[in-house]
Amino acid sequence: MPRTNSVDLPGCPPFRALCCDNLGYVKVVEVASDKGMPQVVARWGRDPVACSAYGEEGFALARKSGRVEVLNPVNGVRLAEVVVPTSISERVNGNREDASDAVCGLHLFKKNSIWGTAVLTCTEQGVAAIQRISFPADDEDMGVSNDGDEDMGVSTSSQVSSDAIVWSVADSGSVCCLRVDGSERYAIFGGKGVEVSMWDLEKRTRIWSAKNPRRDNLGLIAPAFVTALAFLSVKDHRKFVVGTGHHQIRLYDTGAQRRPMLMFDYGESPIKSIAPGGDGNTVYVGSGSGDLACFDMRTGQNVGGFKGKISGSVRSVVLHPTLPIVASCGLDRYLRIHHSRTRQLLSMLFLKQQLISVVFDTSADKSVPPTSGSSNKENSNAAEAKPASKTGTEKEGRTDKKKRSREELKDFAVPSQNLVKIKKKSAVVPNIETKQEKSSRKVRKSKGSGP
Repeated sequence: MPRTNSVDLPGCPPFRALCCDNLGYVKVVEVASDKGMPQVVARWGRDPVACSAYGEEGFALARKSGRVEVLNPVNGVRLAEVVVPTSISERVNGNREDASDAVCGLHLFKKNSIWGTAVLTCTEQGVAAIQRISFPADDEDMGVSNDGDEDMGVSTSSQVSSDAIVWSVADSGSVCCLRVDGSERYAIFGGKGVEVSMWDLEKRTRIWSAKNPRRDNLGLIAPAFVTALAFLSVKDHRKFVVGTGHHQIRLYDTGAQRRPMLMFDYGESPIKSIAPGGDGNTVYVGSGSGDLACFDMRTGQNVGGFKGKISGSVRSVVLHPTLPIVASCGLDRYLRIHHSRTRQLLSMLFLKQQLISVVFDTSADKSVPPTSGSSNKENSNAAEAKPASKTGTEKEGRTDKKKRSREELKDFAVPSQNLVKIKKKSAVVPNIETKQEKSSRKVRKSKGSGP
């Protein structure tokens, strides 16, 4: 049985997520009802995974064996498979001790892109490749996924693409990550000893490259060490955020300058993952020491950290496209769901293995039957009705308080009036003359009334 946290959590809205671990298993996590707890409903595959990507056509996995598989996110059926090119020539592949031929970056293009249905891959040696993939027809036999420790069915389309478009993005160093913008025309690459650069995918030319930041107060320049990349907005490819191995967060604008527009430190460990906030201003950052926070890139201010201690490196952070939830996973083997606005921990699930990446499956949202919508409406109406009853009770409580206060004032008014009367009486008492005073006054008059 999967372990959960010992603290009672409020739960989270229904969602479906795909998590990859270091052993190559893809675990499907679902929350079926409102404020429910996540559960593992399926498990696919057994070959170690290097990186993953999610798109409209499916869920793509880059295996450490040098293959890219495209799976159906609903049932785990393998739709297509391609082999990643690992070298262009001896100049690229020769004597690169700081890099290997492992895949470090993956992107799955949309069907309506300029490439059609294709994948973009990049190895640590800087070999980038765009390969088109073809899916089988509906009447063809498709592989059947098996749960447990069995392999995922039979590959239906295996290609060693002879028409693959291959080029080099780095002559030295080791590439660590890549990102593609919303229009899928531009891509940025970076790594250890490889400064971040932007490439035009259609022309396969470098159109912009970053410049080293200015020297620090000791006169030193930190070497290039890019560990995480993210475009700030889907509509603008000019602004992107970079996380470095020197625990720095940088904001670049290709239309302004080559040096960072904004640069600040976060923690004392490398930045491992960055996810855009969706509004074009904020990003979610995860570090190697288990810190997870939200930053406003207009000012560089830390909006706030996420609740709940994370005991391992955060390797993946993703924001749900429609729901206000953020999913994160890492080496502590937990999948955590936070609220994006309040940053409160909604739920967490122990997945037994060190996790590499997590993505939300939005295809499940499209297949929801209409009855669930009516139940949601009923729940919303009930939720709207509850505050009305609360307001009524609150009004009754206020009227009771007012009545009690008035009665208390009446009770206290009577003794106050008595006190005033007593004061008046006591004020009149000293004016009363005694018999001696009257006799003395008569004697004075008699003496004063002489001839």
